[in-house]
Amino acid sequence: MKSGASRGRGGRGLHRHWTKARNERIEVLPPRDLAAEDLPGQLQELAVAMAHARFSKPIWHLWCSPNPRDRKPTETEVADYWRRIEAEFRLDGQPDAAVRHALARAGAHHPDWIEDTHEHRAYGLADERGRMVDALRHERIRRQRINAEWEYDHGFELTPLKHVRAVLAWLDRHRPEVAAALRAAGHDERPAARIAAVQPDARACAERGVFAPRELQAILRACWLGSRTGAGFVRALADYDLNLAMGDQVPVVVDAKGVAYPLRRTLAAGSRAAGSRPITAAEVEARLRAGPTRRDFSLAGVKIMAPPKRNAPMPERCLTFRVRRRN
Repeated sequence: MKSGASRGRGGRGLHRHWTKARNERIEVLPPRDLAAEDLPGQLQELAVAMAHARFSKPIWHLWCSPNPRDRKPTETEVADYWRRIEAEFRLDGQPDAAVRHALARAGAHHPDWIEDTHEHRAYGLADERGRMVDALRHERIRRQRINAEWEYDHGFELTPLKHVRAVLAWLDRHRPEVAAALRAAGHDERPAARIAAVQPDARACAERGVFAPRELQAILRACWLGSRTGAGFVRALADYDLNLAMGDQVPVVVDAKGVAYPLRRTLAAGSRAAGSRPITAAEVEARLRAGPTRRDFSLAGVKIMAPPKRNAPMPERCLTFRVRRRN
């Protein structure tokens, strides 16, 4: 079993992602605690239901894709997988929307797999008081541990894990039989986890933004290396209609469509793609920071504006990022 997850605000962006044309068949699954009958209405209703959240990105999007080389799981087995996810992350009773995608199965696969089917679910993360039902700490490791336990309990072939060392450390204490099965399958000597070239949230931003992820990484890296001061960096960004702004916690770069990208993480991804030494957070902070507080950034006379209040309408939040000269 493979799975993935990303947080966001849901709504139309998630609907576009779920209804891409490459999917040959899209089946809308029954939602929970949502009254809308069609998928756009369900996702919009879910976003509205999470509007009271006291944190950003209150929608958690998950997907699961069984191993095509093994037999196809029954609906009962897939339902058991989602029950484990909900129990682990305290999602019982949270509103959700779900779809099942089907594609023609290509490549090596079990005879049961006439078509490739996998499921997506979007859960609301806010409780009645607007707090997160689960902080999602180490959620990748926790998901991979659930994947291994589910495969073992239902008799599937164990698939390799990206964070196998951390998963085995937990299983050795709580499920030693699953840990032994992973080692017997040869999955305990996997090299250290590789950092993806494009993170899922960066890919989601690119679907709404002006630049492709790798293109933006190259642009930011060229602007950074081609300037020596913060003001020079801002001027270099302006050549690409990019602005520097202060996000909720870190500096971000905002494109012409109002989509924000974390500056430090995008620079680090660009360095990895170029095979060079990464640009560290300390270097970014040294060039940008001049004030004593986290939000008091200035660039040699250039003041970075903080974003408006979180409950402002989304277009206003994005488009009011700006840079102005300080007198």
